[in-house]
Amino acid sequence: MRVVVDALGAPAASGGMRSYVEELVVAWRQAFPDDELLLLGYDYLRELEGPGVEARVGPEGAWARAWGQWVGAGRAARRWGADALVSSSSVVSPLFPRARRVAVVHDWRHRVSPGEFGRGQRLYRRTWRWSLQHAGTVVAISDKTLRETRAFAPRARAVLVRSGRDQARRWPHAERPGTADGKPVVVTFGHFPNKRPELVVDAVARLGTPVRLVVLGARGAYADELAARARAAGLDGVELPGFVDAATYQALVATSDVVVLASSDEGFGLPVAEAGWFGVPCVVTDDGGLPEIHGDRVLVAAPDATALAERVAEALRTGRRPGPSTEVETWSATVQGIRAALAGDRAGLAEAAGGPR
Repeated sequence: MRVVVDALGAPAASGGMRSYVEELVVAWRQAFPDDELLLLGYDYLRELEGPGVEARVGPEGAWARAWGQWVGAGRAARRWGADALVSSSSVVSPLFPRARRVAVVHDWRHRVSPGEFGRGQRLYRRTWRWSLQHAGTVVAISDKTLRETRAFAPRARAVLVRSGRDQARRWPHAERPGTADGKPVVVTFGHFPNKRPELVVDAVARLGTPVRLVVLGARGAYADELAARARAAGLDGVELPGFVDAATYQALVATSDVVVLASSDEGFGLPVAEAGWFGVPCVVTDDGGLPEIHGDRVLVAAPDATALAERVAEALRTGRRPGPSTEVETWSATVQGIRAALAGDRAGLAEAAGGPR
């Protein structure tokens, strides 16, 4: 099978969207080595090239992305003689036969929390509904996302193909270095406002226990605001490295004491799976959908600094737990589910949707 993977909706700084593309391609190469993949997107896709995998990359930018998603990807797929066009986002080009195009929907945050988006972003995201309702198949990455898709785009042919949870099995071993002053390490995220790192900063300030707080992804003025907030709260040891390379990210998550995902809305929450692989406790808020997606794999707090601080303190006291059993959703199963969707294989889709949860 010749498949074009449109990753234009997953820029380098998109967090989980980029991770989804990377894990999908790696698993696809392993599960279906005879398939040919053409990747459309940005420079990081070069790292995924290999036998049967070619990347065509271009500059990032809103207009280039919109043109590429709606027009360019469909044209490229036709010229390449693709059997299928799979978009890693909610926009899939209509310039490719409907039955052979798939869109992956991650979340409906612009409908759930519209105040987190500017007017231009909201206007663009409104096009998602049309795209999804005219795609051949829409893949939802979690039960929550499937339910929301059926509510917000009721005419979409939506199916459940859960994201894998086993990506950390490929991570290199990382020793727990500790810190010179013995502070435990808390990792959280700030690459989008919905991650609510302000809430985590305020919670850590209430702990009464010195910790090393690492906020990943926050940049520019936003990082400056968080640093000022931490100083005003009397916090030392708050680190704001922005985006880090894969090796640094993996080592931080694998060796941390607590991971906090205080998001207002998530479609899946890959860091929960990554932390859980190493037995690192993960604290989440009760209004972002993660308790529904991850169940007893997470510690749940109300979205308030005091409640969050109590859960982080509990996680620090409890410490690490055994990692997961081997019975977790795999990225191989994710690829097989998408392949089944492309082939109209109902039995294969049912198997993908009914895997371990």
